[in-house]
Amino acid sequence: QLAAVAGSPVALVAFAGSTQQLVPLTRNDEHVREALARLDTDAVAVGGTRLGPALTAAAESFVARLRGEKLLVVVTDGEDHASGATEVAERLFREQGIRVAVIGVGDADVGARIPLDSAAEGRDEPAYLQYRGKTVWSKLNVRLLEDVAKAGGGRFVPLPPLRADRASAA
Repeated sequence: QLAAVAGSPVALVAFAGSTQQLVPLTRNDEHVREALARLDTDAVAVGGTRLGPALTAAAESFVARLRGEKLLVVVTDGEDHASGATEVAERLFREQGIRVAVIGVGDADVGARIPLDSAAEGRDEPAYLQYRGKTVWSKLNVRLLEDVAKAGGGRFVPLPPLRADRASAA
């Protein structure tokens, strides 16, 4: 829900192995909603997960243009390939006053497959992200996300998985 930030400037940055600014800083809530509706696993060309550079890129999208309180909200499963996310969050908070709040999505125990847009690929059956011929499973990394939020002066809020994929985990 963007209603909570209505009228406040918002930017949208997608990330995986690289980052892509999808919406520059704007007060146009409708533009952000449209970008969120189009957001999928193909939004960023480079696979993987690098949370640290994503935090830096998101902060750069607004830090010079805003005065007063700044809040960076990250929605992620917490998979991270040694990008120094905790250190980046601490630096952003200490040096620029940017609080980092984290919304954790996914299952910490079993994990889930990463769905692809089957309809866009002309498939009737669900399709999942593959790497070297194997289906990619992602687990919620609670410890990392709690550390990032704490270092960034924010909070960590875990969301329950939207749909279980446990039957396929065995």
